[in-house]
Amino acid sequence: MTHDDVIAQLRSADPVAGLDLSHLDPGAVRALRQGITMTERDSSSTSRRRRIGRRSTLIAGLSIALVGGGSAYAVHQQWFGGTGDGPNCQSVWNETAAGVAMVSGPNLTGDPVADCDTYRAQAGLPPLSDPVAFEYGDAVFVTPRGQVPEGAELLAVSPTAGAERELRASMRDWVDGGSSHCFSTSEAEEFARAELDRLDLTGWTIVTDDVPDADLLPPGMECAALDMLDPASHTIDVLPLRSEDWERTAGPTTSGIRTALRVGIAHTCVSLGDAQKVAEAALGTEHHWPTTGVPDEEVDCARVDMEVGGSMQITIYGPATARP
Repeated sequence: MTHDDVIAQLRSADPVAGLDLSHLDPGAVRALRQGITMTERDSSSTSRRRRIGRRSTLIAGLSIALVGGGSAYAVHQQWFGGTGDGPNCQSVWNETAAGVAMVSGPNLTGDPVADCDTYRAQAGLPPLSDPVAFEYGDAVFVTPRGQVPEGAELLAVSPTAGAERELRASMRDWVDGGSSHCFSTSEAEEFARAELDRLDLTGWTIVTDDVPDADLLPPGMECAALDMLDPASHTIDVLPLRSEDWERTAGPTTSGIRTALRVGIAHTCVSLGDAQKVAEAALGTEHHWPTTGVPDEEVDCARVDMEVGGSMQITIYGPATARP
């Protein structure tokens, strides 16, 4: 099947047809659209570095439980795009047959097996037996060891996986990180260098893209964007004029949650547990990915990252007891 054939079938299947998206915050939807467009390659130039990371869409006939907001939403289509950014968790490996139960979501901690435990628990499913993580078709899966398909590459959790996960969250963070206000290109580069130093990550490169042609820019793209479009290359991408100023243009829901996280966590000193309560209260019933709490006894106060793109993902790091 050619690439065009696959795209044609995806369009005809329309996996989100019938889903009510009207309740989504406009800023969250625009952030999702912006994230997608940043991964597109310029087909007119063969000299550009490849910019597609693990956001590639998985073409598979699967029954998928989308976990968010404490509930599981089972969706089945003949064609469905699984996540390329985090683990796809299956009790039985079968990438093409419909009816294979799977839960899937974005990277939470940098440990795919631990993340699958979280997703399956929230979906009301039992833990996988003897789970292992592997890469197959540019995406990460977790299945029982006996279900690993031929040709898959087994994955071990890197000692720096947690720091790399925090780096990516910080690049996208709306509270006080890379998406918290309108960065110039030089400010974005400085922020990236500071985060690499803070997280003690070495061997990374900061690459600044060309300034796009003005007539190709959508309205409102005034700020530099930060991302890791190909994490395996240990590269931070600085993308001039690829982002809105989310401080001004965020929708009322995301703006309100961001303010609550700033006031209740970032601008004060609280423990990990208290920060998680702040996040839970701020999110309320809004759709979100599981909030992740990471113990960090080397700091005095909790810190928080809020990533937005269609839905919201909050990660909190901090000590058991705050030390103001």
